[in-house]
Amino acid sequence: MLIIRPGYFPKLEDVPLVVVDHVRGELGLGEDVTTTHESPRTAKWHRQLVRRFVGVTYEPAKVRAVAESAIRKAVQHRDQPALQVGHVLGHDQRGLAGRSPGR
Repeated sequence: MLIIRPGYFPKLEDVPLVVVDHVRGELGLGEDVTTTHESPRTAKWHRQLVRRFVGVTYEPAKVRAVAESAIRKAVQHRDQPALQVGHVLGHDQRGLAGRSPGR
């Protein structure tokens, strides 16, 4: 089963064959056309094309800042919130210790 989340591109091997066949048919492609990316750059280019087509921008720094702010607000009532935020964001414990919220 293919579940689509905003900002998530499934691995090609996770796309059901019925979807692949439908897209091939809509584009008039034969079964010899496979679902593969020749390189990571090709996959990145394909994701950029899809984002442009649907009008979505890719701004990881902005998304991270919004997420960090939301996480900080959500954990204020818990013990050691800086360590929890650091864990969620992938920082080591020293990376956020002593930082004030919003920085």
